[in-house]
Amino acid sequence: MARVSLLSPDDLPDADRQLIWRRGNLYRALANSPEFAATFATYGFWLNTRSSLSKRIQELVILKVASIHGSRFEWSAHVGISLSNKILSEIEVKAISEGAEQSVESISRIEQVLLAIVDKKLNSKIVDDADVQYVIRDRGQKFFVEFAGLVGMYTGLAHLIDLLAIDVAFDELDWDQRFPLSNYSDKCQQQLEGE
Repeated sequence: MARVSLLSPDDLPDADRQLIWRRGNLYRALANSPEFAATFATYGFWLNTRSSLSKRIQELVILKVASIHGSRFEWSAHVGISLSNKILSEIEVKAISEGAEQSVESISRIEQVLLAIVDKKLNSKIVDDADVQYVIRDRGQKFFVEFAGLVGMYTGLAHLIDLLAIDVAFDELDWDQRFPLSNYSDKCQQQLEGE
């Protein structure tokens, strides 16, 4: 159960009602601070619609972040987006859940390197400079900055959702049940604790 009220549009002044139009419980919780919700939505909207990252790369990265952090909310929402819009395949989603994306042929070399960077950054905190240089040579510095921004945003979002204790939205429970997070996030945590 969420630690803050999940507001409805009727709970807000007319000027703020548009804040609760998507993503169910997340924006219902964030609407407790309309200014924060609006700013957060602007950052996310820009990354999702204006950045140089393809929808496919965005979804791969978001799912990787969600799997490492064990964020069921992010995971369910983006499994639904990825599969409903045919951005990713079920095999790719399952592989990310298990930390086995390197074995999936449909995940390109650049995508695998990006996912390896996310994995290394969020698990060991040490990123391989050769991987970074590979991405910059292949896609450019602008792309890498936007990729880093996406990783940062969804890492922060995973912690925000956890701190606010926001549950998976009712309309995303089916995705959560059909494609549950494996124990990959537990394995990552055990690796961190063992260091």
